[in-house]
Amino acid sequence: MKITYISAALAGLMMTTAPAAFAQDAMVKEVQVAVDLASVQNTKAADYYAQLPADLQNAIVADLAGKYAADSEDGLTLSVDIDEVSLANGYEAAAGTADSALTGRVVTYKGPERDEEHFYDLSVTFADAGATYLPAGTDMTVIRPGSAEYYQAMVAAFAGEVAKRIE
Repeated sequence: MKITYISAALAGLMMTTAPAAFAQDAMVKEVQVAVDLASVQNTKAADYYAQLPADLQNAIVADLAGKYAADSEDGLTLSVDIDEVSLANGYEAAAGTADSALTGRVVTYKGPERDEEHFYDLSVTFADAGATYLPAGTDMTVIRPGSAEYYQAMVAAFAGEVAKRIE
């Protein structure tokens, strides 16, 4: 089994080299999303993000478009583990949402032996998500982590970034 370790600083560079060849022609056959909500100490955040695994999984599959085929024998498994600490801290951000982030580790591999495994850490900020996934002219300073707009923008941004790195 070949394992590639990637630091956050090298993730962008690596995505333009080796993993692109790894994932370029491959189909994704499975998307898994894990969030250990029991470890989120803020009960409001845990309640709010209760649907995050399913919502993020569905958003990633939708963004993969022609790259997803559950019946693909040689397809990739894509596994996302969301960082529970960042999740709670982003929800609790009192100074505004611009610096809050949705962070997780994304792993792609083939087969039950996890052949050709690659992983990277991904973090999307609300400043980036809001600029792309909120309607033009939306005042991002009034949107709070507990709002539906915030949640939807963060899920869409994270899913979009994962899908870009598969293509």
